[in-house]
Amino acid sequence: MVKNNTGTDIDVGTKTDSENTFPINFQLLPKRFMIWDTLHEAWLAPYGYEGENRTYVFNTYDLLCRLDLVKIGVKDQKYILVQSTGTFDEDGEEIWEGSMARDYDGQIGVVYYDAEEGGYWVKAMNGDSWQLADTNLMKVMGHFLSNPNLILETKNGH
Repeated sequence: MVKNNTGTDIDVGTKTDSENTFPINFQLLPKRFMIWDTLHEAWLAPYGYEGENRTYVFNTYDLLCRLDLVKIGVKDQKYILVQSTGTFDEDGEEIWEGSMARDYDGQIGVVYYDAEEGGYWVKAMNGDSWQLADTNLMKVMGHFLSNPNLILETKNGH
């Protein structure tokens, strides 16, 4: 059993390689999104929550409620939709498209969805890519949209 980000136990199963057994830190969640407002450089809030300084997660219903605004904004590149991968890092932090994460080898990369491969991958600063797996051995450092300095600091070795 593993604790999810709400503190409840979930049976996540295991993955076994030739030497080790790892718990798989994956939860079946409804589709979850965050919306980045490029004009204000902030995460968009649901109706009624504007002005609070925090990150908001939209389920599909909430997203549809803002779709009138978002549909126009996405076309004009005012908004960027970011989807949850449904996985969590070693500390229970949810991993999103665009999350910057450090793996167990110390490599740092950005999470993205690869439609050809049909899954989430991590693109490292050195150009290497690997499939998003064994997330219990990864640490989310932040999101590149809300923390663009993470990319610069990583490239400069800080």
